[in-house]
Amino acid sequence: MRISTSTKKIALETIITIFDSQRIPLSSRERFDRKGNFPYYGATGILDYIDSYLFDGEYVLIAEDGTVIDNDGYPIVQIINDKFWVNNHAHILQGTNGYSNALLYVVLKCLNIQKAVTGAVQLKVNQANLCKLEIPNLNSRTVESLNNEIVPLFQKIQDLKQKNAKLNELKQIYGTSASPVPFLQALCSSLRAHRVSRKYS
Repeated sequence: MRISTSTKKIALETIITIFDSQRIPLSSRERFDRKGNFPYYGATGILDYIDSYLFDGEYVLIAEDGTVIDNDGYPIVQIINDKFWVNNHAHILQGTNGYSNALLYVVLKCLNIQKAVTGAVQLKVNQANLCKLEIPNLNSRTVESLNNEIVPLFQKIQDLKQKNAKLNELKQIYGTSASPVPFLQALCSSLRAHRVSRKYS
């Protein structure tokens, strides 16, 4: 598909809503005392699981400090659709002005942000520099068309993640085979043995 753009660029801040003010970092000790089932995210992924969450829904995370870019200068980006907690090492975004979260994720993944990175030892992408990043000025028809192509793909990915999580639950219950078959076979054998014992008692 050909992407129609104008020569003009627009600032990233025109297509995002930022939720950084809602972040609450927890120390390792605090997380230890609050073990649970909700993922606790940092700049590059899940750091822990705790007993509560700050966000519920689909959001895009982009690393703020630490490991903020790959070797080619592209950002560390995550898209999450869950109940979760985030520390202060990742910016929390959602798409706006017609941009779905999935399209925002793709735009960020294709955007070299090397010029927005500061710090020599501890790399950082502060909020002001993030907002000033320039992106192609896509017209509304192109944005809609891209959403129509990208969103269903991300929904399929989300569905597969949920199925995988369910398989992992089954694995914990039924063993390494991740299948209920051995359990069901044992149950059937037990029931058959019970019927036989009752028949001859």
